[in-house]
Amino acid sequence: MVMHIFYSFDNGILKYVVIGQYDFEEVYPIINESLKDPHFLPGTNFLIDVTQSISNRSTEDAYGFIDFLGSRDEFKGSKIAVVTPRPTSYGLARIVSVYLEELAISLEVFRDLADAEQWLKNK
Repeated sequence: MVMHIFYSFDNGILKYVVIGQYDFEEVYPIINESLKDPHFLPGTNFLIDVTQSISNRSTEDAYGFIDFLGSRDEFKGSKIAVVTPRPTSYGLARIVSVYLEELAISLEVFRDLADAEQWLKNK
């Protein structure tokens, strides 16, 4: 699959931008790498921008993502904003958010990047 994923740190937010078609198995190693970056600090919030992605996700992908996030202490107590324009991705992210509440991870899904960034900045 053709995919590009970039990450950067900006004012306490770890931002991921995913471009093209992706598989979560390709994304997880990059997320793990970013968590080892010296700029990563406890309490960092996360923004995942998939507005330039063309992949369709399944419920199996959603449950795999829940398992991945739940297995990493770095996400506990954090806020995660997902930005997507696609209705199916939006709906799956909402399902993920419900499961993550039980793991002390707050995930919200947005259609607009500015709204997602504002939510992450609000304590």
